[in-house]
Amino acid sequence: MNTNERTPPPFAQQRLICLAMLLGMVSYATVVAVMLMQNGFQGMATEYIDWLDIAVPSVGLCCAVLAWVTKRSLSAAAAALFGTARGNAMFRANFIPIVIAEGGCLFGLTAWLLNANAIPHLVTALVLLSISIWLMPMRDPDAHVQ
Repeated sequence: MNTNERTPPPFAQQRLICLAMLLGMVSYATVVAVMLMQNGFQGMATEYIDWLDIAVPSVGLCCAVLAWVTKRSLSAAAAALFGTARGNAMFRANFIPIVIAEGGCLFGLTAWLLNANAIPHLVTALVLLSISIWLMPMRDPDAHVQ
């Protein structure tokens, strides 16, 4: 065990960190929506960027699968640990999958801002936001261990 390991934040703080990430996605979506409304629902790109119609759903699917696989593998690895190492590993298992989904969500929202095409850009972003909400830790896995 590494003796220099930091104590992970308490579970309530971990949940707040993850919630802040969700709020960041929602805030950016709100900014993009307001900018599009102010621009008459015209995209910010000078001409339509066709390749985004394929890239956004492809990246979104990859992010969704990678977030799920990462959550399962990191949670399984953390389950075998004890003490501070377990706490840190569980924090990473909760945090990293949301970060992965957030990246795809922000990509979809930026494509929506550029092209003003809700399908597939906004739909992909909203699906990834939903996955992030699903990944949000609600119960402390170690509450019964004390």
